[in-house]
Amino acid sequence: MAEQKKRFLRIFRWSYALLGALTLLLSYLFMMNGVHHQYGPVKAFVHVFRLFTNQSNLLVVLWAFLELKRTNQKKELEFSYMPGTFRGGLVVYIFMTFLVYHLFLRNTYTVTGPSVIINGVTHYIIPAAYILDWYLTEKRQIYRFTHIFFWMLYPLGYLVIGISYGKITGSFPYEYLNWHLEGLSYIIGYGTIIIMCFIAVSILCVCINRQTLFKRKNVKSRNLISPQKEGKQRGN
Repeated sequence: MAEQKKRFLRIFRWSYALLGALTLLLSYLFMMNGVHHQYGPVKAFVHVFRLFTNQSNLLVVLWAFLELKRTNQKKELEFSYMPGTFRGGLVVYIFMTFLVYHLFLRNTYTVTGPSVIINGVTHYIIPAAYILDWYLTEKRQIYRFTHIFFWMLYPLGYLVIGISYGKITGSFPYEYLNWHLEGLSYIIGYGTIIIMCFIAVSILCVCINRQTLFKRKNVKSRNLISPQKEGKQRGN
């Protein structure tokens, strides 16, 4: 049964890793040769991967392939290629990819053709697949609330770099970062809301991990009690 579960997990990870990689590749090719854009290889790469959506999806794909490599050894490696707590941060990033798009960006622009599929995969399918993988397979280590400060470095850095990139090039990754158009006070307010959402999701991630660990510890403790000892405890 254990081998069947491992086989199913590998198939599941191969499926969403390949799907994510193919979707990102198609986004890149469409950016180079699309109807509205005729970019060169470098410029197309910058325009595709300047988006937080594609960056978070790329991190998920890389993590999945590294895990598949680690578990494909004749003797499964005990260590991970990425820090253990990084998985928690990645859950926050990919969930926010879904949340921000679904609540704020979904109705702000219209996509047609292959872009509909690409949007569906990067904003819904990959986030759902990775979060399910994390919930079912994450080692029940205790995330500390202090980890949230480290997890926030990436989104904070993204905001700073995204605004700086837009100021220099005149092309912002997202329109809500365009402080020339929206005004500096709007950008500060919007950015604060986004970061608060990141922190709220991070707190939820830590709580889920700690609560699951607590339950598993209780189950493990009960299993360690021998029937004779349990009978004595009941007799007392």
